[in-house]
Amino acid sequence: SLEGVQKTAERYRRLREGKETGEETKLRYRKLQESEHTKLLDNMIDMAKEAAAFRLKNMKKPTSEKRGAAMRRQWVDTWHKVVMDNEGKDHNETVRGCFQRPSPVCKYHFSSIFLLHRGCKRDAKSATTVKVLTDTRHAVSCGDDGLCWVWKIRSGTPRQVFFPNQQVPSLEPLWPVLSVSVLNDATYILSAGAGDGNHTTGAAYVWDWQYGFQFADYTADDGVILSTSEMAAWRLVLLGCKDSYTYIWQWPDSNTLKLPYFARTVEEIKDAIESNTFDYINNALDGFARLATDKFFMSEHTFLDRILAVHPEVEHSLEALTNIHDFFHKNRMGHVRDVVYVPTRMRFATAHADGKVRYWNADSGALLMVMNADCSPVNALAASPVRQEVVSGGDSGILILWSLPSGRKLLQMNQLAGGPIRSIAFVPGGNRIVVGSDDGVVRIWNVCHAQLICHFDVGGGRIRGVAVNPSNPLGQILVATEDGYVRVYDPNSQVDAIR
Repeated sequence: SLEGVQKTAERYRRLREGKETGEETKLRYRKLQESEHTKLLDNMIDMAKEAAAFRLKNMKKPTSEKRGAAMRRQWVDTWHKVVMDNEGKDHNETVRGCFQRPSPVCKYHFSSIFLLHRGCKRDAKSATTVKVLTDTRHAVSCGDDGLCWVWKIRSGTPRQVFFPNQQVPSLEPLWPVLSVSVLNDATYILSAGAGDGNHTTGAAYVWDWQYGFQFADYTADDGVILSTSEMAAWRLVLLGCKDSYTYIWQWPDSNTLKLPYFARTVEEIKDAIESNTFDYINNALDGFARLATDKFFMSEHTFLDRILAVHPEVEHSLEALTNIHDFFHKNRMGHVRDVVYVPTRMRFATAHADGKVRYWNADSGALLMVMNADCSPVNALAASPVRQEVVSGGDSGILILWSLPSGRKLLQMNQLAGGPIRSIAFVPGGNRIVVGSDDGVVRIWNVCHAQLICHFDVGGGRIRGVAVNPSNPLGQILVATEDGYVRVYDPNSQVDAIR
């Protein structure tokens, strides 16, 4: 029992201290059998060993870390081992669970800056878009101030400025320019944006960058022109409008084709038939034939008016049929937020506010493919220079690489921080893209492996546009930001620009 063990231990202590007499010892040992004495000693030794082992095992190790830091480190190590490594093992170690590996800062340095879009007032005007000219020494940028500047990239010195033709002096303000494109003839520039202060109409202009002369203009009556793109065909350009339509504009002759072609109202169809008929009469018939048609021909509107004069009850049926046609043929694609020409086989792609990317045939105007990105609007597109592929980005912050012929999603790159994506540009070679977002950070991605290579913060607020210089030097990045400045960043070396 416990009491017996305590008595025995007390006797053993007294014996060790010499307090127990010899007679007491003899008397006690006579009462104990030899086997019980041996068993008692063995148990005491085993208990001492167990106590020593327990103390060594549970002794607090000296450490300089606080308890919370050690627990956090243990949690991170366990999380990487259990979750992130397992999730990322099939993605070339670029996607791990719900997190991305932190990317290094890009080996780029600030080179120059263009200042004139900001203005001198307290409320700064934004620089909305920027492109590199074909000589690779100049850039063109436009902004909310309504001006498009051509300037030297190396120094930021202005070379030329453009604004729409108007009476001088004019008290009418200039409206924001939202998109600019450099045409393939290396002489003309296409710029477009709002046509009035209420943003109910849009305007596009073609002008000479060396002298700032306006050569052509186009007015969209139903919405602001949000995006533009050049085409390989002679003097054909693309305009993406807020009214959900994409326009192919032949600017020397002011002819336009509105896509989707069959999304037209009954009145638009009537006007188109009547216009084509009058063009045929005036340009293809001789004098006798035109005299005959002038006496006996009537237009569609005149024909319907005469029928309604005889049978007025038909008007309700015609109105019902018109409403049914207009309902089923209404264009519900959403604003055309970006349009890019695919440099193969006369094709182009458009990004829409309904979260879809559409692929078009520029020859026939046929819609070839519809790709559903996500539920959020798609803001930016970039066409690959070597393949029939585009990269899309939108309000969700997700980058998607699309195969245009098949409509298949090849890669998805989740930009977990940064907010909506506003601009995308391919680096020459087609393996990397430069992405500008609302957090003011430029990120460079490898589209072959869906890997975030590096990033750098421009410190100018939301990024509205990015452009990449194909040479002089290769990989040079131009960034237009909300604070009204256009900043230029050069790679530290050509190896940093292409690797």
